[in-house]
Amino acid sequence: TLVDMASMVPLFEDTLNIGFLTDNHYEDTPYAFSSLGHYKYIAEMSKLVHLDAIIAGGDNVNGNTTKAHGMKHNGDVASLLLTRSNCDVFLLKGNHEDCSYYSSQSGKNTLDEVITDEELQKLYHTTTCLYGEHRKGSSLYFYKDYEKHKIRVIGLNSFDLPYVADSN
Repeated sequence: TLVDMASMVPLFEDTLNIGFLTDNHYEDTPYAFSSLGHYKYIAEMSKLVHLDAIIAGGDNVNGNTTKAHGMKHNGDVASLLLTRSNCDVFLLKGNHEDCSYYSSQSGKNTLDEVITDEELQKLYHTTTCLYGEHRKGSSLYFYKDYEKHKIRVIGLNSFDLPYVADSN
């Protein structure tokens, strides 16, 4: 059980402890039926052991869907982590969050079906620095200094794609 696993993790108050998960590819279909559970488990783990932060490292959603569904999926993940965790939470963007793959593969190939960085910033709550992190505006990039541990955590946007529409 999660409680059993928590008892096996040797975490100490004087150590910076970060829970990291990535590539869960959440969507509300059988494709990734248990991926939302991974977010629940790490949020619960933050209550059972001392975690200073949780970082969701990108490809948090599958993104092979319409923009509307992609917005819902990103919101589901962000809401779950931000409301159920007992520590700092940082969500990073991977190459699936924006639904651009779906847009190109569905034949629509239009930016109307792509989640913009501004929309993702609202979903991931980067418009306010909830945990004392530093951002340029509401950027998906951040850094936070954990002074007690003399460690700087840096989060980068791993899918910094220029969105350009042309005659094609």
